Amino acid sequence: IKDNGKGVKEIEKLFTPFFTTKYFGTGLGLYIAKKNLELHNATINYKREDSFSIFEIMLLIKPE
Repeated sequence: IKDNGKGVKEIEKLFTPFFTTKYFGTGLGLYIAKKNLELHNATINYKREDSFSIFEIMLLIKPE
């Protein structure tokens, strides 16, 4: 997922509950998303490239 947002300076806090850089909201969105992905053997990572914020989601598929 890629957007042209301004990015996050405090990357180490990004998936922490109640952390937000906005004046509204609970700061739970990325925390809940990460926990749900982990329940399904997936990961989510954040990185910044040039003027883009990038969230990379990796789904691990187990062969049957």
